[in-house]
Amino acid sequence: MAGFLGPAHRLPLFHDRNDAKLETRLGFFTAQSSRAQEPVKNSGDLCYAYYYTAVTGDPNGRVSRKLFRKLVSSADTLPMLDGLKTDPPVVTPPQPDPVNDDVIAANVLDFRCEFRNRNAQGAWQVVPNPNDPVALASAAEVVIVLRVLTAGAAVELTSEGDWLPGGTEPKGFDFDSEEDDDAQARTFRIRFNLAQ
Repeated sequence: MAGFLGPAHRLPLFHDRNDAKLETRLGFFTAQSSRAQEPVKNSGDLCYAYYYTAVTGDPNGRVSRKLFRKLVSSADTLPMLDGLKTDPPVVTPPQPDPVNDDVIAANVLDFRCEFRNRNAQGAWQVVPNPNDPVALASAAEVVIVLRVLTAGAAVELTSEGDWLPGGTEPKGFDFDSEEDDDAQARTFRIRFNLAQ
């Protein structure tokens, strides 16, 4: 995940979570080299990284939820900065394009961001309403959680509805919030410091 939160990360983050569909969208400004960008749209190093999940078709005829990344090159990022002139700052994320965007992970059960700050006693607490840009700006760190289903169990999920809570539950897995009781799932966490 090189460049995941680059030097420009203190610019506003975009975050949207739909718990009913287990969908998360995360976007942020980041510095990227010219090699990482589209050659004709490379006008600097300030880019926009956008991560999202979508249920799409697989070569085997089934479907699965995948984590995608779209990197917006600098020439297309510059107009997005106009949203920073509003109060509160608003950044409109790019349109997802699962056909052309990069697949980061397949068989994704959940991709979520836990934005946190410290309370008066110094203990970590989750930022209330992380879909609100003003609340999000107070976050001191973000814990990104990615849960994936093993390939063997994923073959049992054949429709988009199977990938939602209440859908088919393969042996060794359930859609509850308990992460440590599923033999067929793997959970990965990474923490990024957002404090200046």
